Amino acid sequence: MQSKIELNKIRNLDEIVSDTIIFFKQNFKPLLKAYFTICGAFLIAGLILAVINFFEMRVHMEEGTSIFTTTYFLSLLFGLINYTATILTTLSFITIYREKGNEAPTVEEVWSYFKFYFLKALWAIIAIVVISSIGSVFCLLPGIYLFTVLGLILPIIVVENTTFNYAISRSFQIIKKSWWRVFGSMLIISVVVLAAYTVLAIPVMLVAEIYALVTGISLTTFYLMPLAVVSSAAQFLYILPIIALALSYFSLTEQQDGTSLLNRIETFGVTDRNAGDNTTEEY
Repeated sequence: MQSKIELNKIRNLDEIVSDTIIFFKQNFKPLLKAYFTICGAFLIAGLILAVINFFEMRVHMEEGTSIFTTTYFLSLLFGLINYTATILTTLSFITIYREKGNEAPTVEEVWSYFKFYFLKALWAIIAIVVISSIGSVFCLLPGIYLFTVLGLILPIIVVENTTFNYAISRSFQIIKKSWWRVFGSMLIISVVVLAAYTVLAIPVMLVAEIYALVTGISLTTFYLMPLAVVSSAAQFLYILPIIALALSYFSLTEQQDGTSLLNRIETFGVTDRNAGDNTTEEY
């Protein structure tokens, strides 16, 4: 039987990628249970809005009117909320998993963290997108660099229970000399997610193409609906990059702070005191 993943561990790029897959496989059921229980309502709302938006877009495209309707902006809003919920649910699960000594948490435990951090996480994601976008305006490379560094903000906020401002400075501090490792692991996992998404999308696209040919509907327009549905349904795949980001965070903090070593020293001291007390009582 494969041993459970130890989070506080220094990892190279290959280990981050492989341990991401292993962690997902080992915690597949409890993690997805927490995800669909907490994020299910946002996911369904996003699907409904995507379908409504599809039909409205068809009408507006045929009439030549603006596609930027209330439904369109509601779709963007629920997309942002769903993205935040996915990130926060995964990070809450991982944080409690660590606190429980590598044991999967219950949905109730994840939900308690989720409620506490949701608004803070939502504003943090908006700020990260804005800052990264501003960096990309001047040049693409600064935007990519900032997005990678600032991606560590949410793991820092949830794991260390800290403020956004502290998390920004902390993210720049711990990623020194390790930016390529974090970026590389995220890039590889993103390619894996894209491949999985493509596998899910191909059958849907084939059915859509056949239906469009039979009915005479514009293929370009008709593609929008199944793509929107598949994108919403495949949201759970975003869990993988979040796990990789969390493992990168733990690797960086372990490399800089030696967190697991300090914990072992503290535990060793407590164990010694308890052993001494027991010996005295027996004597």
